[in-house]
Amino acid sequence: MPEWSRIVISTSVGGIIGFLAAVFAPIVRDWFTGPHIKIEFLDRPEYISFLQVRTPDGGFSDNDRCYLRLRVRNIRGGLAKQVRVFLAGVEFRRKGETHFQPTDCYDTVELPWSLRGEASDDALDLPRGLWRHFDVLTAGQGERRFRVTSKHSLIPPLTVGQQEGTYRFTIMVAGDNFSPKTMHFEVDWENWWCTFCVRAAGVIASVDPTRVPHPGPPTLPASG
Repeated sequence: MPEWSRIVISTSVGGIIGFLAAVFAPIVRDWFTGPHIKIEFLDRPEYISFLQVRTPDGGFSDNDRCYLRLRVRNIRGGLAKQVRVFLAGVEFRRKGETHFQPTDCYDTVELPWSLRGEASDDALDLPRGLWRHFDVLTAGQGERRFRVTSKHSLIPPLTVGQQEGTYRFTIMVAGDNFSPKTMHFEVDWENWWCTFCVRAAGVIASVDPTRVPHPGPPTLPASG
């Protein structure tokens, strides 16, 4: 092989190796040092929680609300920056049917962090090994529907949460220094505020009837 050919080949190979190193080095670095985000649901009381409703004067009413929560955990790597959680889709399947159908949830909806008051809609940083819960659904005492827990809800209150059957939700977590993560979970809704079952990431959990403050009979007429 002529000397000039070896020079050309060596130069070409060196250029290719340099290009691949420039492209993949940040990916490899981020894999080892960047945040690794996981969305989780556990069969624990804090994931299906009951809270009293606050009144405008800062007190508490006699009514309760049930909240369905999940959590975001930074399992390893560095600090996850500006983390936000979104509801990216809702599908519905009637009892007796086999296929899910789209609902009138057309936009992504940002979900609030649990128990953070006015800061519930703010993005937050999540250090390695720590987690934060976020609210997904809520239903008030005696209600026959659930609502998505967003201060700025874009979901029309026509069908989502009002029909008995199974809802499938798509959750997305996004931030400044990691790729978005998604998770699907299902809720079997029986048209009563404290009677439903959740299936998420291999975990199945139902409302514990001993923890319901004022369950009431599920045959009560719908309010309003």
